[in-house]
Amino acid sequence: MIAAPNMTESESFTNTGHASAECKPLLDIATKHLFEKNAFRITGLPVDVTTRDLGKHAEKLKLLAELGQDPQPTAAFPLRPPPTLENIRGAIQRLKDPEKRIIDEFFWFWPENFGESHLDAAIQALQKGDLQTAADIWMSQRKHPAVGVVATHNLALIFHIEALNWENYSLRHDVDSKRREEVTEYWNAAFYRWNRILTNEQFWEKVLIRVRQLKEPNLTTGFVRRMRTTVPAAVVKINAELALAFAAASKPELARLHTSLMDRISEGAAHAGKIVELVLTPARKRLQEQVQNATENGEKNPSDAIAVARQLLEHTSETLSLFDLFISKNAHCRNDAFDQVAETCNRLQVTYHKATNDNKNCLEFLQIILPFAASQELREQIEKNIQTLTENIAGVDRDKKFYGNLRPISSAPTLSTINGFGFTLYGSTDVDATNGSYLATYYFVALYIPIFPICRYRVIRDGNSYRFLGKAPLRTGDKWHLAIVLAIIGFFILSGAIAGNNQSPQSTRQSTYSPSRSYPSPNFGSTSPTRGADDWNTMRRQLSSSALAREKDELESERGTVQALETQVENLARQIERDRIYLDRTSQYEIDEYNAKTRRYNLLLQQAQIAEAAFNRKVNDYNAKLRTNSP
Repeated sequence: MIAAPNMTESESFTNTGHASAECKPLLDIATKHLFEKNAFRITGLPVDVTTRDLGKHAEKLKLLAELGQDPQPTAAFPLRPPPTLENIRGAIQRLKDPEKRIIDEFFWFWPENFGESHLDAAIQALQKGDLQTAADIWMSQRKHPAVGVVATHNLALIFHIEALNWENYSLRHDVDSKRREEVTEYWNAAFYRWNRILTNEQFWEKVLIRVRQLKEPNLTTGFVRRMRTTVPAAVVKINAELALAFAAASKPELARLHTSLMDRISEGAAHAGKIVELVLTPARKRLQEQVQNATENGEKNPSDAIAVARQLLEHTSETLSLFDLFISKNAHCRNDAFDQVAETCNRLQVTYHKATNDNKNCLEFLQIILPFAASQELREQIEKNIQTLTENIAGVDRDKKFYGNLRPISSAPTLSTINGFGFTLYGSTDVDATNGSYLATYYFVALYIPIFPICRYRVIRDGNSYRFLGKAPLRTGDKWHLAIVLAIIGFFILSGAIAGNNQSPQSTRQSTYSPSRSYPSPNFGSTSPTRGADDWNTMRRQLSSSALAREKDELESERGTVQALETQVENLARQIERDRIYLDRTSQYEIDEYNAKTRRYNLLLQQAQIAEAAFNRKVNDYNAKLRTNSP
């Protein structure tokens, strides 16, 4: 380990940008294991090894690996555990690919002049494991006009390798605060030097010279231009992947540290959004699979759809937290992921509501998913659903308050009195302002005085007629009223019985039997025309009154049938309105079902109108007969 450098160096380099396509092989290798997979680190060979020397050394490395011996026991950055035979074969194969070789050379230590590693004191010190000597040499050369870019490049590598080694260790183990400060200094030192050389023309000319030395037909200057454009993105990608790794290891502070380090590379901000989208690709695919599975499970079992949605939120929370890490780097990518989950959960609660009509659970769940909605359009849609469910719950509570204790009735009760005796409604309590209905008490009256409360009805008054919605139990006051009346009647009956028992026995014994008085039968054959006509008219009115009474009972029964049809029409209308709110217009099945229900409503409405018209005609006929029969 070497000391952290002075961060106030003042080398002056030219900043020139080039526009070209990205270098995919460079992006592929740019991971937190960048240096562990470097072919020169694995083999221990210098970057300017010739093809002939590579072949000779390869056989030696393979033999050492087969014997279980470390092929680089004294190297400055030895791999632990030592590379396997498979690792060595892969490294040798990589060095035979010109593009991959130049990338690995870029991320390993350069001599002052390519082809002279055996004469370079710093490179020889590295081969012997003397990192500090090599670092001291490069620190002394960093301002040299000829070899300064090479020294700065190699110093950037030292600090970058140290930083990554410790970060990979930190993923598995905890480090103390002092060590964490040192690791942060390594990052700062590495990025400081990368920024110095990545915009330096002399440095990139050095890379072009090396490409020409290799004389590989497939290795062109265009590849170097693509490398130059991609290196900032590649370095940013390493920190992006470290941020994801620390988030997955439940170390959010270190995850946020690496999202902030992404801004330390020159031109890195221009690549940050694309790099974030790239490193989040596996998380996005995992999210899409979870959403697809939840959608399919919800469609199979609509009554369990909201439970499926809750599981989706639970299972995707960790993945969404990864997107949240990079909200400042790629808000679009983050918002798309959150909207995908929120929209799916919203659809699942609609599916559940259609199956269960469970307003309460749907409302509670929508309030949970609302913060996940990123787009304004989706937020407004969820807020509208919340408002609808809130109104539904208020309506259910209102219905429960006003109609919860009602029992259905088959027909309307009789409302008529003769000479002040009969049945009628009194009072109006518990008024429902939405439709004007209220509770009235159904009484038996005598001389228009309410005597016996029988029950209560919820009614809607329309002029002189009533529409009965259902029967309600008597109130406590009504029950006391009934009890008092019955007590009074019982008192009078008991008093009469006692008075009869107190009559004198003498009077009882003096009673004598008196035969029934004989009354003459009506003489229909009487010669008195006036007397006969009166008797006949009286009998005719009595017969007519009996027929009208039966007709009135039939009308009351038919009134109940008409009211029942009207109730069915209103219930179906409410169902259609609720279905319209939640109608999925992308589903032909739901559209067909909704249209079928609408046609059923129109048919039922027509039947109700026909029944009401027939009932009104019968009422008019009855009223005409009533007027004709009046004396």
